[in-house]
Amino acid sequence: MRLSILVPVYNREGTLRRCVESLLRQDLEEYEIILVDDGSTDASRRILEDYRRRYPEKVKLIFQENQGVAGARNAGLEAACGEYVTWVDSDDWLRENCLGMLWRKVKRSGWDVLLFDGWEDSEDREERPYSALEAVLPVRQEGALTKEEFLLTRPCPWNKWMRRSLWEAEEGREALRFPKGIIYEDLATIPLLALRTLKIGYTPQKVYHYEQSAASIMRQTGYQEKMDCIFSAAERLRSELEKTFPAEVEYLWWLHLLLLGGMRYLQCGREDLASKTADAMQAAFPCWQENEYVRRMPLHVRWKADWLYREKFWRLRQMEDLKRFLRRERVEEEE
Repeated sequence: MRLSILVPVYNREGTLRRCVESLLRQDLEEYEIILVDDGSTDASRRILEDYRRRYPEKVKLIFQENQGVAGARNAGLEAACGEYVTWVDSDDWLRENCLGMLWRKVKRSGWDVLLFDGWEDSEDREERPYSALEAVLPVRQEGALTKEEFLLTRPCPWNKWMRRSLWEAEEGREALRFPKGIIYEDLATIPLLALRTLKIGYTPQKVYHYEQSAASIMRQTGYQEKMDCIFSAAERLRSELEKTFPAEVEYLWWLHLLLLGGMRYLQCGREDLASKTADAMQAAFPCWQENEYVRRMPLHVRWKADWLYREKFWRLRQMEDLKRFLRRERVEEEE
């Protein structure tokens, strides 16, 4: 078996057929689709059973009590038989006949991990390019990535093929799995592959369609207690990676905890928790301003992080108000 495509499903009756149909319209031989129903209460299970009946040689089903996306991802991984694994979210989809091309790339290069680009699809059906590389990395053509560069990419499980053996236990190391019961489970897990792989590659081929759904946990605007999982995710990265990759872990804390986490808290009115991200950064990485990767970032982004760190929240609100005003002006001009 060449590839296992693992699909967590929870109450996605409206998008599920589009997702699965895209996985079936592929040109790769010897691949499997493992659909994990995580206790859906809508028509998702009926849809999944229909696909298993129609494509028994291709589709496997797992039904389980609700455990969250991490539990569903882990269940799919346990059942996988492919040499490589990848994940696809059930509201997303793949470009038609892209798997054969990716297979040829990993076999020709021997890469353990292959990253690829995609499209970010908005609710009004606008498509924007979505790179696997974060802004800190220069734009590049297809080729190898160092482990350090890999740690600076987007920590998504769905824009990568990964050799399945990287996830399994070997002498001196445990199996790698997503921590259950938290969000940010991908941030807490995908970067740890840097400790397990030797050959990492990247292609700018746009393969994956990433749906920007208002129902997504990460796009909900009000405060939820699960948002606090950013602290445990960041700590897992630090405990596992800091000894080997100190500069990269400092940057990941700056980006995901201080900047993105702090802004998320501020936008839902939790200044106390935005301050907590600043306190955590101060305690763990008090010299982050000198980080080589932070210094590569655009000046306005560094300003935003610095204002969060210094708890100058009023400046951030002014910046956000100005951005909204300019956006409104641009829309009115276009109309």
